[in-house]
Amino acid sequence: MHRTITFAALLIFSISINAAVLFESGSPNYKADYCDAENCGGTSEWTIMDDFSANEAWTVTGLTFRSWDVADLNSSGIEDYLSTEWSIWGEDPLISGPILSGTSIAQVNALGSDVYEFVIDGLNLSLEAGTYYLAHHHDFSSELFFRTMMVSAPTSGNFIQTDGDDYFFSRTGEVSHQIRGSAVPIPAAVWLFGSGLGLLGWMRRKQAT
Repeated sequence: MHRTITFAALLIFSISINAAVLFESGSPNYKADYCDAENCGGTSEWTIMDDFSANEAWTVTGLTFRSWDVADLNSSGIEDYLSTEWSIWGEDPLISGPILSGTSIAQVNALGSDVYEFVIDGLNLSLEAGTYYLAHHHDFSSELFFRTMMVSAPTSGNFIQTDGDDYFFSRTGEVSHQIRGSAVPIPAAVWLFGSGLGLLGWMRRKQAT
C-alpha cells in the first residue's frame, strides 16, 4: 500500500510542477515614461512590446502586465478601464505581424500607490520553443495618461513602443510582466505518465486479490 501511495504522489507531483509561471521579467520598480494607453504625448494609441524566450513548447493560460496610473496629470483613472489588447509577435516585430492576439477584460489589482497589475486568465495559447515579443495596450473610456512599469531603470534588455502600426521607438529596459501556463509534455513523458497509471492500476488490482 505504501508503494502505491508513494508512486501516486510522484505522478501528481510530476503534473503539478508543469503548471506554473513560465516567464517572470521581475517586480515593477521603475515608473517608465513610456505609455501603454491612450493620449500619451499627444498621440492616440500606444502599445508596449517586450521580448521573451520559450526554451520548450508552452501552453499559455494567463498574462499579467504592470502599469502606472499618472493620476496627478489627469482627472480620469483606473476606474475608466475597459479592456486590454494583447498580442504575441515573432522574433522580429518590425517585419512580421502578430501570430496570436486578442482582447480581454483583466482583473485589476492595486500593487501600491497608483501601481496596478492587469491579470488575464482563461487563455489557451500554444507556443513552440523560440523567441517572441509580448505586446499590450490598455483601453479606457476616456483618454488617459497611463504608463508602463519596468523592472529597473532602462539600462538593459530591449522593448518597442508603437503607435498603431507605426514603430516609433526602440528602447532599452525590461517591462514588468508575467506569462503563466504549462510546458507541453514531450512524447516520452506522456508515455511514462500513461505507463505509470497502468502500473498503478495493476498494483491496486494485485493488492485486491
